[in-house]
Amino acid sequence: MKFIIEKKYFRIFNYIFYFSLFLSTNLIKIKSKKLCNKISSNFKGPYLFKHYRVFDAIALHEGISKNLNKNSISSCLNENKFKINFLSFVEKNSCKNGFLGFQNSLWKACKKNNIKNLYYPILDTFIRTIPWRYFFSGFKIDNKFFVKIKKIINEYELFYSKYNTLFLTDTAYFENQLAKQIFFNNKKKVIYLNPEGKINEYQNENYSEYSLKKFTNFYQKNSVEIEKYLCKRYDGKDNNDPNVRFSFSKDLHKKKIKKRKILFLHAFRDANNNTWNKNETFDSYFEWIKFTLDVINQKNDFQNWYIKKHPLGSWYENETEIINKLIKQYSIPKSVFEDCPSTKKILEQRMPVYTNNGTIILETATKGYATYFCKLRFNRRFGFFISSKKKWKKVVTAPYEKAAKNRISKKIQESAKYNLWNLYKKNIPELCPTQPIKRNGYFVIIAALYNQIFNTIFLKSKNFRIPKL
Repeated sequence: MKFIIEKKYFRIFNYIFYFSLFLSTNLIKIKSKKLCNKISSNFKGPYLFKHYRVFDAIALHEGISKNLNKNSISSCLNENKFKINFLSFVEKNSCKNGFLGFQNSLWKACKKNNIKNLYYPILDTFIRTIPWRYFFSGFKIDNKFFVKIKKIINEYELFYSKYNTLFLTDTAYFENQLAKQIFFNNKKKVIYLNPEGKINEYQNENYSEYSLKKFTNFYQKNSVEIEKYLCKRYDGKDNNDPNVRFSFSKDLHKKKIKKRKILFLHAFRDANNNTWNKNETFDSYFEWIKFTLDVINQKNDFQNWYIKKHPLGSWYENETEIINKLIKQYSIPKSVFEDCPSTKKILEQRMPVYTNNGTIILETATKGYATYFCKLRFNRRFGFFISSKKKWKKVVTAPYEKAAKNRISKKIQESAKYNLWNLYKKNIPELCPTQPIKRNGYFVIIAALYNQIFNTIFLKSKNFRIPKL
């Protein structure tokens, strides 16, 4: 009897899901008329839409694709056409350098197989999927892996040749980065279209949707709106960036804050190389943190550091296990994590910050001082860009007083304010939920879909512009 009732409710939830999706998709089809006119006049069909198979992304891509289909061929790729299971090629293999040994062997194998340009997306895909213990023990991949990769590349090159413009929800990991590279290699267009409320045109295979390579400053023109946004952000009330409510929520930290340097962690499995250059200082967040902790440990210097966990790190598989293993491996005192002040307090007290490429780079710059960082996701002028391991070691071991000499000019501060505001500013809010779906759960998904429906009905369409990244 209980099973029958549960099955009945499961069917009801399914009906609600798919009715909501149907309604949202068709409302977006109607509402996206102006946007589709812009797309049709600037980008050549046939069009291919490749989303990450979450309901709000499906509704957005399917709705716009249906509208474009009136005048040109437009298709949605609802699942990867040619699949590869990365884990099926993984073989346990303990080695002295653990995961870093794998990184090195993968780079050599990619060079040998003439697919150097796919090294970072392949690496990131393994990072996202391997058992967490392999970060410490190491592993190897079956030689047949590269035979399969080459076969998939050939199959996709043929499949993608039918289309002239590609729409992606992001460019992390192998499947999407491969698609992006194939289109660019054939001088075709690639568009970022995400339910976070943004549409942009990609300019380079190495640039991501969160890259800020150019140094731009339109602060004066938008100063009132920008200052309102920053006030809202630093009060933890900005809905555009899910990190904000965790980073800048009410501070319950009552202990006296000691003057220490701050190491801002990344989520280990999250898109390590969404933006890259040909010669990265560190190829993964794991390599970066291991190197940094080695340097601090060699100086027996943890008493002069706080370590800030990524606010959404727990959303990624085994984040806690990886951090706990590192704590044990380096005998890091609990106070280094537990006594770390809030990001709001860190910014207020202008404490020296170290990160790989986090948004904190822009946040410290809005407060008039520079972060130490080592990946060019953002323009180097926003902080102190460190281009080698030798130099990174030098800045990590610098005393607090020296590290705290990090003022930046008013011009750079204004540019950081503008770019932080612009980075999260939506240009298609009327086609997207206010908060995109980031987690599983019936009510989370239903709430986001009905919010997307509400926005599509009640928010006005603006004069559409598709900015270049």
